[in-house]
Amino acid sequence: MTQVLEERNIERFERPLISKISKGILQSKLELFIFCILVIFASAIAAFKFEEVSRVFSLEWDSASFLTNAGVYAGFNQYQQALDPTRPPVIPFTLSLIFRVTGPLVTDGYILSSVFYFLSIIGCFLIAKEMMNPILAALASLSFGLDPYVFQWSGIMLSDTEGVAVASLALATLIIATKRNKKLLLISLPLLILTPLTRYSLGLIILVAIVYLISARKNDWIFDHYEFYYGFGLSLVAFLIFGGQWISYPFVHRTTVSVLFPKPDAVNPFHSVLGPWFYAVNFPHELGLGFYGDLLALLFGISAIYIVLKLSRRSLQKISPVAVALLAWFLLMFAYYSFGWPYADLRYSIEFAMPAIILAYYSLSLILSRFEYRISRGVNGKLPIFLSILVLAVVLSAMAFAFYQSGYSVATSTQPMEAGLNGGVKLAVTWLQAHVPTSDKIESNWYTLIWWYAPLYNTTAAPLDYQLTNLVSYQSWQSNLISNKIAYVVYVDPSQQLLQRMLILTPVFNSTSSSAEVVVFRVS
Repeated sequence: MTQVLEERNIERFERPLISKISKGILQSKLELFIFCILVIFASAIAAFKFEEVSRVFSLEWDSASFLTNAGVYAGFNQYQQALDPTRPPVIPFTLSLIFRVTGPLVTDGYILSSVFYFLSIIGCFLIAKEMMNPILAALASLSFGLDPYVFQWSGIMLSDTEGVAVASLALATLIIATKRNKKLLLISLPLLILTPLTRYSLGLIILVAIVYLISARKNDWIFDHYEFYYGFGLSLVAFLIFGGQWISYPFVHRTTVSVLFPKPDAVNPFHSVLGPWFYAVNFPHELGLGFYGDLLALLFGISAIYIVLKLSRRSLQKISPVAVALLAWFLLMFAYYSFGWPYADLRYSIEFAMPAIILAYYSLSLILSRFEYRISRGVNGKLPIFLSILVLAVVLSAMAFAFYQSGYSVATSTQPMEAGLNGGVKLAVTWLQAHVPTSDKIESNWYTLIWWYAPLYNTTAAPLDYQLTNLVSYQSWQSNLISNKIAYVVYVDPSQQLLQRMLILTPVFNSTSSSAEVVVFRVS
């Protein structure tokens, strides 16, 4: 009896805190209903992606590095050589907590990445519903989840979708905090700090948050509530917990903080002849496939022009401050990847696809708002109401059908990233473990995968194919192999020039069973 009373007292103590934090997130039964349906769909999409990547054990360059960093954070000494201090710490730190329970398992990474993928869809909805009806908001969030590049690169432990997930939840909780529930500042401020620790470039979300506060005229309001100061304190705690081991690296190794932040290579294989117009030219395909992508790009353009015109006329009261913040998000990230980071890789469109898709649906929402008003007011006779319902049903059905065509094609035609390469590397590692002692030194152009699959070998980086540009570069590599006493080289997709010029390399194993050719060379 005493135990039951104690449990009831605990529930009475906890309920007010939970209700205070969650208050105002969903405002109506319709929002709750749509949100529940969205959760089901988002869970299904994330589970499908998890099953797809875990079935083939797909890993990318960066994801293997996140796994090995997590192994170091969790205290597994075999991964010490693989520590890459340039990786943002949130993903490896979170993984390391799981590794301490399960040991270093790649499936842990798939699960964590799929959870982030799910949260990115939820975060998109929570932002979108603040500027349009929940049905359009749900379509926008599912459109983001089945965006061609979001779906392709999610679930395999990269930081793009994961960073967007944290950024969207940070912005969503900040917006709701300023509108209805200031206690959400206790969540939004720590999330704002964790966003750049998940994906460096998305640290620009802090500027987006400032733009929102100014547009909503809440830049003074925020300092008038103790939740802001408590939230700031929690942000510092979150920074120390997730980033303590990461930020201490320069001091432990007596170097500068700049070692933590990677710089783009002056020469890399991802340059495009389109230059800074690369993302602009490919913009429709970055949002959806076929007609749907073109339609979203058109609607986004209408929305962007509308917002700019209202801002130029200083008509802030006639425009959603959330829309202004989302346009700032898009412009900052789009400009960063067009002009600041010289990698023409459509994967990076993930970081500005969410605001673009939401703004596209915002444009549609503005167009349909008059019909919604007539329905809600019930004025001007039955015929206009009937026509308004008909227009809304036709437009929403058409958008849903266009989204279905694009999303279904994305889900069914997108293959897991680097599945063949991973299979080839694992075959090469099996051969190494059977024929090569762990005391022998190894080089590989995909060394992050060797670090993960064969952590007991002393593995260093071999030059990438695009770095071997002339005879001098080959001679330099050959000298380094000899001086560093490298015994074997594991090379993915070696070129004919490499085979012809590197005479000291003798192929001893070739994984011909995979789509990517992985060759083990003995250094003679």
